[in-house]
Amino acid sequence: MKPVEAVAQIALALELLVPLFWVPFYLWPGLRKRLGLFYYLVVPGLWLILIQHLLSVRFYTRLGSFPLPHSFRVLGLFLLSGGILLEGITFLYLRGQIVGRHHFQPRSGRLVTRGPFRLVRHPTYLGHTLFFLGASLFSGYRVVALLALLDLLLLRWVIIPREERELEELYGRAYEDYRRRTPCLLPRLRKR
Repeated sequence: MKPVEAVAQIALALELLVPLFWVPFYLWPGLRKRLGLFYYLVVPGLWLILIQHLLSVRFYTRLGSFPLPHSFRVLGLFLLSGGILLEGITFLYLRGQIVGRHHFQPRSGRLVTRGPFRLVRHPTYLGHTLFFLGASLFSGYRVVALLALLDLLLLRWVIIPREERELEELYGRAYEDYRRRTPCLLPRLRKR
């Protein structure tokens, strides 16, 4: 298998996990409450079945690929690597506060505003977006690019607004102040 195909397969698999996991989590909170911690087993189980099927039919090749110059593939590799690095660093700052823990243990965490969270409110999603943009450029597959765009739209208009409302409920004024001074996804080039 070529590296381009491997990246397309990995991107396809990971791109579908985040919306499949978080969109139902935020759009139907009653489902999450009814299933409890079992939710964390159901979604990955469904995801594994879906991904196995899509990879077995080589879904990522369905719309063909863009003929991209070598420099775009290098840029894609750079963005992909930067996205992985940013997500890893963000994970270290969040530690046990990820994956909706506060839904089952209210007041179990604290508002994180250090590290990459000083630059943007959602560095995990920025890393996620950089990864998929990079995977799109590196692989050149149209399906990967289309899913990356769809993923960004879902993040921006479904997941982030719902998450921000929850964070405001959890942390009140502290989150409002943080949101006022920190951009959502793209860091400011100059300080205000």
